[in-house]
Amino acid sequence: MNRGLCIIPNQNLISNVGFGADAAHTTWEVDEIANLPTQSISFPLKHPTAITINMEAETVIDKMRFTGRKYIRTMRETAMDLSQQGQHKRALEIWEKCIKLRSDLSEFYYQKACCLQKIGDSQQAIQCLHHLLKSHPNHQPAQSLLNTLIKKPHNSSPLASKNQQQQRFLVYTMGQVGSTSISTSLKNYTSQVYDIHFLDETYLQNNMHKGHCVDGYFVFKNWLGEPLKIISMVRNPIAVNVSGFFQNLDTYYPHLSQEEILQLSMEELINKFWTLDLNYPLIWFDREFNKCLNFDIYSQPFSMLGWQTYLHESYHILIMQAELMDSQKQEVIRMFTGISNLQLENQNMSSQKWYSNRFQEFQEKLVLPKDYLDKMLSSKFTRHFYSQSQIQEFYRSFNHCN
Repeated sequence: MNRGLCIIPNQNLISNVGFGADAAHTTWEVDEIANLPTQSISFPLKHPTAITINMEAETVIDKMRFTGRKYIRTMRETAMDLSQQGQHKRALEIWEKCIKLRSDLSEFYYQKACCLQKIGDSQQAIQCLHHLLKSHPNHQPAQSLLNTLIKKPHNSSPLASKNQQQQRFLVYTMGQVGSTSISTSLKNYTSQVYDIHFLDETYLQNNMHKGHCVDGYFVFKNWLGEPLKIISMVRNPIAVNVSGFFQNLDTYYPHLSQEEILQLSMEELINKFWTLDLNYPLIWFDREFNKCLNFDIYSQPFSMLGWQTYLHESYHILIMQAELMDSQKQEVIRMFTGISNLQLENQNMSSQKWYSNRFQEFQEKLVLPKDYLDKMLSSKFTRHFYSQSQIQEFYRSFNHCN
């Protein structure tokens, strides 16, 4: 514009972290210019001997950032849509074209390998992943997929994918994070859904009178180790404890009817609350994911978007913050499951329970000591899944308790 020139360094000095599903324009979280690593620049600067247009640099920039990027992005979105529709062969053709245009982008090789796996060509998928890992040895999803393929018998026939069982969905969460809404919504589209809180065999066997444990034992015996899409949720641990306390009021007062429980004084309820083990949300992922899935979630980064997907062995895992807006959760679940018309239905809400009025009063009168707040909100769990600004907001929301 106005015959001006731009100066562009050879090293990348900034990183755009604003990519993701909730962004206004930069919604593609694996965009090639998203979260680029920054580099240092050497001083003193070496100035060119003449101010002129570098046509070679112009061509590269146009291909990488402008015309070429827009064209490739359209191709990539088309390929992803085709994969979600189950048209993996057509998607594979597009990924191969993308690789010809930008052979430096690891995501294209990974998506190609995923398509090859879907059509049953495991040998080609393994070769593709080996090629990718040579140049990107720390590509965790590629390594996980490779491990999965190597462990399973290879079948080069495209017919193998047609004979596979229907995709299985496991909603595997701690209690009081909104899992019922997700599992109920999924069951409107497929019967292959289980909603569980535990997978430890000893615990399940000792608690078979509980519905979740019956389902959990079935999953333990029949699904564990098989390809699964797993959805889990995290929530402010103080909210988990308070909601969980009221959800299980009948258990804490087994000899009282619901009407009699509602007549208990608020002081009695608050005193009962403090007698419970309140570490449950803090240790759940160590006790369940780490022990039962052999997956240490804390060794993997969690996105500032409030959700993250992982590939581990035969599992494709999605973890979301319960605090996300329902519209955000719905969009993420659609993308993860491939169910493009899924509608998220709110279920099991405290406001609809028999104790709703007492629950509201309890929240207003409960005094949370500072040492309890610090223990919950400075824990490994909270610091891993929430940003500092979110944690500060949690503190502010419990301000009346100090």
